[in-house]
Amino acid sequence: MSRLVVRVNGPRMRATEHAVEPISGQVLGRVHRVLLYLNGTPRDLVLDGESFDVPLELQPGVNDVRIVARASDGAETEDRVAIQFNPAAIRLTSPREGDTIDTGDPPFVIVEGEVRSPATTAVWVLVNDVRVLAAVRQGRFRRAVPVLEPVARVRVQAQNDDAVSETATIRAVAATTLAALIVVDRSSGGGSAADVSGTWRSRAERVDVPLYPVVLRRFSDPRQEPDSEIIYVPDMKPGVYRFILRPPPGGGESTRATLYLRRPGGLTPHPLRAWSDGQNAVLQTRMLLPHGVMWDQDDWFTGRSEGPETITKFRIPEGITWTERRGGLR
Repeated sequence: MSRLVVRVNGPRMRATEHAVEPISGQVLGRVHRVLLYLNGTPRDLVLDGESFDVPLELQPGVNDVRIVARASDGAETEDRVAIQFNPAAIRLTSPREGDTIDTGDPPFVIVEGEVRSPATTAVWVLVNDVRVLAAVRQGRFRRAVPVLEPVARVRVQAQNDDAVSETATIRAVAATTLAALIVVDRSSGGGSAADVSGTWRSRAERVDVPLYPVVLRRFSDPRQEPDSEIIYVPDMKPGVYRFILRPPPGGGESTRATLYLRRPGGLTPHPLRAWSDGQNAVLQTRMLLPHGVMWDQDDWFTGRSEGPETITKFRIPEGITWTERRGGLR
């Protein structure tokens, strides 16, 4: 009779919050066939030499796992474990631990997952210091979020309690150029896309230099949350940028937008402020690069002067001067 030994690594009884749990071990001896039984259902198990390491898709509750080795003469031996699957209150299905964003890929990630509590209608998606809201529909959430830092830790927290998902760490190719993302949220549901435009001028101290339109790249993905949009502004140059968002008809009060600026020192959020263009309510922001300062950040400047048509803000001793026309300034 051939002598077989089956060993499953780890304790005989274990618990997990993950729906997919790996199981590993060894089968020693002259084996003819190895079967894995999960809750009574068999499947063939292929060894890597004498070892095995396979993922198991668990059911909530206790899962009975048996590894049965059979010799050519029909002799059998087995080892078994029990895995208690307690589903987490919030479970991430995307991204996975170790995912990467390569050079040339759009700098954002789709965050998806499941929520157990039927009372949870929204969750916070946190990517390092970025925090955005995602709706929960039929126990699931999905949201595209910006990733502008080399290492991003993604987790999800319920809006109405302290439930938190596991953390998935993803990595992106380090970038040194200035870039920005504008994240648009509409609490009233999907509809027409917001009208976002941008201009750039090279001289902050002069308002009579040419204005140039800014090329905006709108992120599009079939999995993107219908209540949100993402606009990417790559390779930004020194000078003054102005971005204006005109909400779709009837969506002014429910539309919010945040600009995330990537600089060598990290990522900073800047909400677009409400303003009127004389006819309609819009959202806007003005930004001076490479300093990453917004026009309404008065505490950054050391002084200001006003003329009949312009306002000038300055910062001493750096010698930074920024002038804008009076109309529509925020």
